[in-house]
Amino acid sequence: MRLEIGGEKGTLDQELQKYLKQMVELRSGIWKEMSMKNHGFAYSCIEEWFLKHGRAMGIGQLDARQKMYLRRVGKHVGFEIKQCYRNTQEAVIFDARGGKSLLQYCEGYAYPERLIPVEHAWMLIDGAVWDPTFEILNPNRGTAYFGKEFSEEEVAKHMRQTDEYGPLVNDWQRGYPLLKGEGG
Repeated sequence: MRLEIGGEKGTLDQELQKYLKQMVELRSGIWKEMSMKNHGFAYSCIEEWFLKHGRAMGIGQLDARQKMYLRRVGKHVGFEIKQCYRNTQEAVIFDARGGKSLLQYCEGYAYPERLIPVEHAWMLIDGAVWDPTFEILNPNRGTAYFGKEFSEEEVAKHMRQTDEYGPLVNDWQRGYPLLKGEGG
């Protein structure tokens, strides 16, 4: 069953963007007391941050060279179910060790077909979405992605400062700097 907001069904990308906008509207309206703006943040919720700084990202067909490279990265990282931040951050750091980085870390919301939108991390390879975490659970299933790209340097800095894998935007370990308007 697809998420329906405001009547007509749209594409997964359209439905995901409607979901993000609805969350912002709820935090500005009936859930106003839950707005992060009441606690010194620049945004009412994480969804507002992603709508301002993110974009829709498409899944492309991977060629043989990309697939071979991603298999090599996967053998090194050992992708795990329910570990999107670990899977993608470790892969991007590993990728950067080779000199010429092919992978770019992304964070935002994913909307897998027949499920609900979730805060998630994935990668881009040559501009196309590649999601090792969802690939384990549901290969060949449609998913919409809306989020922001981050550099390997930003990922490495986060990992040095927190000593663990985790979100860069919804970053409780460092006091939510992006959500407070301190960069991004």
